Amino acid sequence: MRAVKRLKAIAELINLPSGVVADIGADHGYLAKLLIEEKRAKKVLATDISSLSIEKTRNLSKRYNLEKQIECRVGDGLAVLKSGEVDLAVVAGMGGYEIIKILEKGSPKVDHYILQPAQNVIELRKYLVSHKFKITKDFIVKDKNKFYNTIEAKKSNRVQKLTPMEIEYGLTNFDLRSEDFRQYLLHDIETRKGILKEKKSVPLEERLARSEKILFKLYEGESHARNN
Repeated sequence: MRAVKRLKAIAELINLPSGVVADIGADHGYLAKLLIEEKRAKKVLATDISSLSIEKTRNLSKRYNLEKQIECRVGDGLAVLKSGEVDLAVVAGMGGYEIIKILEKGSPKVDHYILQPAQNVIELRKYLVSHKFKITKDFIVKDKNKFYNTIEAKKSNRVQKLTPMEIEYGLTNFDLRSEDFRQYLLHDIETRKGILKEKKSVPLEERLARSEKILFKLYEGESHARNN
């Protein structure tokens, strides 16, 4: 079974061979399986609010003889976890606002997170910063023509200071300069150009200008300099 790129991106941020990871909203269980097979975690607590969804994980663990390493629980977000029970929690496959709700309901139980929102990532970043989470990694992954923001965040005692650009585009994309981020910028530019053809919008025009500037500075500007 080939692990999809967005799940591999999550897994590569986790190195807890003797630790326990919670996969919140596990659904099919592919991430839990990947973490165990690659020895990135000793045990995974796979949770989902839907009993039908978590049954997919349970069946997958049986198929690959991983029942002892993957424990399935039905429940809302972090509610089914005990304080100190896990070393890290993954929350992926849902919107930024839904992730915020999960963090607000149960964040005292976990200090370390990997988050991969399907949308509303800017709102999620603002929440993390204002609630004293330190974002250590935040980058774009392109998987099957879709873009996924992958964020590693840890609880802190102070408010992290991020620039408006880091809030809007992600902290580590500027350093990584990945091909996926370049593709994201190109997609963002073309999408906003298409919208602006139909309707004028100052915020869209400003966003378009920012994306074009970043694209040139990080990629095209360097290429131009090398060629001259």
